[in-house]
Amino acid sequence: MAQLSYNSLKRLRVAAEYLWAPSTGFEHLMTDSHHLLNDIAAVASQPGQMSRRRLLAAGLGAAVGLMAVERVVAALPNDRIMTAAGSPQANGLAPAERISSSTTVPNGQIMFPVDAQESCWVSDNFGDCRGSGCSRSHEGLDISGSRGADLYAVVTGRLTKQYVDSGLTYGAGNGWTLEDEENNITYKYFHMATHAKGLAVGDIVTQGDVIGTVGNTGTSGANDDSNYHLHFEYRPNNVAQDPLPLLVRPDNCTFYVG
Repeated sequence: MAQLSYNSLKRLRVAAEYLWAPSTGFEHLMTDSHHLLNDIAAVASQPGQMSRRRLLAAGLGAAVGLMAVERVVAALPNDRIMTAAGSPQANGLAPAERISSSTTVPNGQIMFPVDAQESCWVSDNFGDCRGSGCSRSHEGLDISGSRGADLYAVVTGRLTKQYVDSGLTYGAGNGWTLEDEENNITYKYFHMATHAKGLAVGDIVTQGDVIGTVGNTGTSGANDDSNYHLHFEYRPNNVAQDPLPLLVRPDNCTFYVG
């Protein structure tokens, strides 16, 4: 007849001790309880009669093991409750949902890149003349926003270039180039006040992540305490196109068209 081994009895003692002083590591306890219950099942499945003493030990072992496991699981944070496969337990506790400037982005549209607060309006100025004698065209869209408002990554992608303000009244000021490598689309953010802390060139950001704040650096007017806006570029195959028709439009932001 199979009997409870020395190791099984040791596992029973660990489980029992945890009921009174829960200091045992969760992973070790789960492993020990799993082996303990398997050992008990093996004893119970053997042919022949079990002595009253062995039957009592098996029953006590199962009860103590299950009680210890239940106590550990009840004490764990939700993100530590795992199935055997390692995925979150299907117990109605869904993963935390990220909050961004737009809860949904319809297919084919572009997430609005600015946290639309009181001072939000969008100029229809893509392609406008810039430079002496219209030597170049405006390859982006100007989105006015409240000073210091958050700026969002409109897609999941890689930050490939960081622009740092020189203190002069020309150039990009503070900004980022964001690459959607999967779809070969480049997005540019100019005239920011600040870059989000902790981000660096080469980092992968997720759609909705804060990557900076609204400012007026560079050509926007570094010496003027006004004109806070984002110069936003949309460049499929790195060719500038007007993002205005594709932008998701927040209710509290004014769009000037024409």
